Order: sequence, then C-alpha cells, then structure tokens
Amino acid sequence: MGRRAVGTTKTGRFMNPTDQARKEARKRELKKNKKQRMQVRTSVLKARQPDQILIELEEYDKMELDPSAEADIGGGSAVGFSDGERLALRVIQEKRRKLLETYDRILSMVQRESPDEAGKLVAARQEYEQRRQQRALFYEQVRAAENVDTSSIPLPSLPPGATQAPGFPPVFPGGAIPPPSSVFSADGGLLPGILKASAPPPRKKPDRKPAGPPPGPPPDLSDCEDEPPSAKPPPAQPQQQKSIRFSDEPAPPGEKAPAPAP
Repeated sequence: MGRRAVGTTKTGRFMNPTDQARKEARKRELKKNKKQRMQVRTSVLKARQPDQILIELEEYDKMELDPSAEADIGGGSAVGFSDGERLALRVIQEKRRKLLETYDRILSMVQRESPDEAGKLVAARQEYEQRRQQRALFYEQVRAAENVDTSSIPLPSLPPGATQAPGFPPVFPGGAIPPPSSVFSADGGLLPGILKASAPPPRKKPDRKPAGPPPGPPPDLSDCEDEPPSAKPPPAQPQQQKSIRFSDEPAPPGEKAPAPAP
C-alpha cells in the first residue's frame, strides 16, 4: 500500500493549506522526538523489577482464584480483598494483562542486552505459570466439591458370593460390627487383639489322675468360721460355805465368841 497524500483526509476529502501545513509539522516533530521517546520508554522498563511484577501477579491470582470468596466470580462480580475492598473480575484481568505485557517488554529488552539474564527471567516466568495452574486446579476442585449433592452418590455394593472370595472380610450376621480388639487377616479371618484377650487360653489336660484327699482326720469346721474365736472364761473359784453356830457352842480356834443376847 502506498502512502496517503498529505493534502487529503482519510475519507479522501481535500484539506485546506493551513491544515496541510499543520499536519506536515506534526510529522516532522514526531520523527524528531522518536529517539527521545524510545529512551524514555527504555528507562521506564529498566526501573521496573521483574520479581516485583511476578509478586503483583500472584497477588491478583490470589484474589481471582480465592475459593473462600463470597461473591460469584464467574458472573463478572467482585472479588474481596483482605481489608474489605472489592475489585471486579474484569479489573483484575485487565491489570494482570498489563503486567504480563510489561514483563514481556522487559524480557525482550534484556534478551538484546544480556542473554544470560534473560534465561533467568524465562525460568521465573515458567515457575509462576506452574504455581498459577496449581492454584487454578485447587480452585476448580473446591468449587466442584461445593456443588456436589451427597445424596446422589450411590453406596458401594458387592456382587453375590464376593464375601467368600479370598481377601474379603467375613460378613457378620445381622450387620454386627466386629469387636475393636480384632482385625482382619489377609485370608479373611480374625486376628487376636493386642490390648486384652477375649477368652482365656484352653488348659492342657493332665496326663495322670489328680491326687486324693490328704490323710488324717478332717479338721473341725463350724458354721461360724468367719467369727473370731471367743476368749475362754476364767475358771470358777470355789465359794466358801457359811455355817450356822449356836451361842452355846464353842467358837473355833482363832474366832471370838459372840456376846450373849440380854
């Protein structure tokens, strides 16, 4: 395509001489300041830090892919900040797009100046993309789990005769639950628990007959074996017999005779 004539507009209409002169002056000025504008843009790109751009991108990803956000993100509504502010989804996407464009400009500029540094920037960009994919996957899983109806999930069922196959635990009658002190073995049996034995071990039968009763008379047993033995009463002392004497009888030796009555 050839260049458009200076004396006509975009629609092909004729321009007056004053507008034509103003247009030519503008083109000369832009051509003159082109180098200066490029220097300004380069200095602005050099002032930006690539690591800081990636940190800002991750902050926007956290706001966009936050599973605990109250608002519905898919409908173009707002996303919550930690301090209570809210941003629309389209605003976040626009800011993220501008940051990515700035990062690409920095990368192209660094590739021209130092290719070694450009490799580090490419690796950092790839790590950021991996973290974003993991965050997006987690966000989709949480949203899918919130929309699942638990009542529609069918319960597991076993085919007939599957419990007799090796490796399956036995089915207890009436749906009873086995005791917690037992576990299933590999062949479907029960192993004894480690906390407490459920039944005493069987006793071994003796090889000989038990011994008979001990020799000698049996001991004295009573119905009150629990009562302590009572103390024996002291032996009874003989009582002194009293005798009756008359006054005319002599008193025995060593005793005084009673006085006669008047």
